[in-house]
Amino acid sequence: MIKGCERRMIKIENTESELFESAYFIIRQNAPLPKKTRREDIMREAARIVGDKMEPQKRLRRERRRMWIERGIVFGVGVITAAVCAVVIAALARG
Repeated sequence: MIKGCERRMIKIENTESELFESAYFIIRQNAPLPKKTRREDIMREAARIVGDKMEPQKRLRRERRRMWIERGIVFGVGVITAAVCAVVIAALARG
């Protein structure tokens, strides 16, 4: 729950997450913001935090993708090996 009308809030949309569509950041009332702090700097920091939190999810996706590629390669090698064995057995049976 957000109380008070003095709160400063930032909403980040398009978090590139499968679970979350937006993130809300509430800036602390006594945050030590220098006077020259720009809105872009605050938004960049919020995006960095969201990116850091989403990194494990991206890593998990990459690991799953790599696992399926490895399984596909192993399956392909098995199919080729079985085909070669079948050809050799057929050649030996003929002759």
